[in-house]
Amino acid sequence: MYKRAAVLLIAALSAGLLIAGCGDDDEASGDAPPISKAAFVKRANAVCEERISRVVDQITASLKDPAQASKDGGGKVAEDELVSAAVVPALQSEVEEIRALGAPEGDEAQVEAILEATEEVIANAEAEPEVLTESKEPYKAPEKLATEYGLIACPLNALAAGG
Repeated sequence: MYKRAAVLLIAALSAGLLIAGCGDDDEASGDAPPISKAAFVKRANAVCEERISRVVDQITASLKDPAQASKDGGGKVAEDELVSAAVVPALQSEVEEIRALGAPEGDEAQVEAILEATEEVIANAEAEPEVLTESKEPYKAPEKLATEYGLIACPLNALAAGG
């Protein structure tokens, strides 16, 4: 249980770092100039670290909860519930925030490709939560796209078992 919980904790750290983004309302409005790529990457990585710390706190609290730890001996069911309760919502929030931030001018297609690949991971995880802990395959596309773009703060493949 503790080894897989550690993998899940690493997953939570990694997932949000890749697709994090933020911006204040002024930047998201049509009145502000588009964000530069450098600012976009810097802010995305910084916000991700903060957001992931909240996910880690949620997972850590769940693991300390005796009722959570006792489910299915603290194994598969508990892991799937943590994926559904913590990791998937964090990924969804990150996609929403990055869309609200807006892509740097000329990079809209690249940013949208990253978001769409991440949304595919989310959809798969909602259908089968174990997909986030059992294989590195689901993360290859979003990780490659994000890394190529410059969002290198977190490889998604750390989500998979044996990370």
